[in-house]
Amino acid sequence: MFERLFFDRRDRDLLRVVNDVLELRDTFGAKGLLEPHLHPHGIKDMAWDKGLRIAYAVAKLLGSLETGEAADRLTALRALREEVLTTAQGVLRKNTARVLLSIMKDLVRARGDEIRQLMLARDFRAAATGKPRVVRAFLRHYHLLEMPEDWNQLAFDDHVHDANTKGRKSATHLIMDAWIKGIRRLMVIYYNHVRPEVAAELLESAAIMGVSVQIGLEYSAAHRGRYAKIIWVPSGLDEPGDFQDFLTKPAMSELMALGREASAWRRRYVDMVFTEFNEQHRPALNEAYDMEMPALSREEFTRFVGSGQASLLHLGKFIHGELLPHLQARLERLRTAHAISPQAERARIENLICDMNSLDAEGIIDHFLRPEVNPDLPDPEIPASGEERPLLLTLSPAELMAKLRAVRSGYQATLTLSGLSVEDVLEILYDCHGAITHLEVFNLKDQAEGRSADIRDILALQEAFNSRNAIKLKRFIGHVLQNVLEAGGPDAGDCAGKLTAMLCDIASLRELYSRKPLETRIGSDSTGRSCRKHGMGLVVGRTLPPRARRELTRTGRCIPLRAVHFSRVARMPSDEVEGNGGPLSRLARLARREPLATLLAR
Repeated sequence: MFERLFFDRRDRDLLRVVNDVLELRDTFGAKGLLEPHLHPHGIKDMAWDKGLRIAYAVAKLLGSLETGEAADRLTALRALREEVLTTAQGVLRKNTARVLLSIMKDLVRARGDEIRQLMLARDFRAAATGKPRVVRAFLRHYHLLEMPEDWNQLAFDDHVHDANTKGRKSATHLIMDAWIKGIRRLMVIYYNHVRPEVAAELLESAAIMGVSVQIGLEYSAAHRGRYAKIIWVPSGLDEPGDFQDFLTKPAMSELMALGREASAWRRRYVDMVFTEFNEQHRPALNEAYDMEMPALSREEFTRFVGSGQASLLHLGKFIHGELLPHLQARLERLRTAHAISPQAERARIENLICDMNSLDAEGIIDHFLRPEVNPDLPDPEIPASGEERPLLLTLSPAELMAKLRAVRSGYQATLTLSGLSVEDVLEILYDCHGAITHLEVFNLKDQAEGRSADIRDILALQEAFNSRNAIKLKRFIGHVLQNVLEAGGPDAGDCAGKLTAMLCDIASLRELYSRKPLETRIGSDSTGRSCRKHGMGLVVGRTLPPRARRELTRTGRCIPLRAVHFSRVARMPSDEVEGNGGPLSRLARLARREPLATLLAR
């Protein structure tokens, strides 16, 4: 009775479509309605309701992360964009479309909870009216900032991951979520190599949604007993086909082969940690929490990773999924015991439950998977001279950049600052002879984990390089040299010698970035898997509508970075005005020379 009062037949039809798609059934041949040559206001309207078509497209998009279905995902994304933009009404069309997509995502994920799905179907129809008050309420509900309808906001993220590395989302899913968040520029990072079909899906989906995307390849270079991470972005490859053609070049094919070797070596380390957890940490967990968690299946873990590159993050998520049912069963027993126990025993049970609550994916990684808690295994983040490692993992930053430059002369190279000191950054920039083009001065994940570098000193270093001022550079290097000598350490003597050599070569140092300045990157390092950290996307607040700016001020969701930006006006002469020597021509020349107030006074 309750359902009949609040929900109508269209809501049930929509749920039937969503559930049929998730169960891999093609409802009434609906797949044909996603064809791009059919207009949303044409024959599609005669065949199916708009809400049903959007539900079908979202379900197809989110239904699978397997690479083999990339063509279906792209078709669904193309149809989905057309459907939501034509369904949206009112003055907030793009914001309405963002809300409609968010509601449909929740509807797909609420499978099995019919009442919840029916409520979301009702919300969808309410949002589709495009009423500003309703749309803004849903934007707040989904933690989305209102974006300008001109779509000219400065929203970006220079460091994200998809399902082909350690992320959760397929390339198409990632682009759809970026558009929902209002992101207009994105850099997707892959470790060591990228498959052609993955790059093609990413670039094609970005073109569909109008998102500017770059593909970055992250490599590790050995520097003073640890790895410095460098993100290499080949430039001048604007079309999806251009990047695929580039991947087939002999030099690039060789580099990708070396990258696959490096990724395979890191996969072997994850396999060793998998075995260590099964043999050492799992029995300890069972004993500590009085459980009987069975040994993990390597085949199931491989299926869980899917098309991605296996990482400790994947393993932590997989273990959490296997551990959770046993923790929940243990929690029920503890609740029963807590009700009949004396006060001292209750306190012990409460502490035990608190420990169990900390075992999310990140907690499992911290307690059982990191190199520090597995000292018997070789640390993959420490270059070891006595161990056989793939070629790419043995190169210094200068050697790595020389190899990358030989593959393509046009590129951008970003040095990530995680784990690096200002003297490390200075030394790498000097050794690479200006081959590093950007510094990732802010990484949201590193900041959340307390691993951010000394940003103030590194920004001062960047300013000194870009100023080309020999005195400023010399003073800065001298300051760093003094700090190194005072701090001491095993590498202090070698580092001090290198800094002294820089002081003697200040002329070369000031010319490193004379033609093009050392630029900045800012990224979230988002994987879409964390429940503790922010997701992807950053935006310049001044480019948002007034309501969104007030919302930012109220919530205080600002990163500790500021940038000074300027307005630039370009004036182009008009052929009609300046094509003759008449009074309009003379007036135009006068207006360019004189301020408006002076002209009015005259």
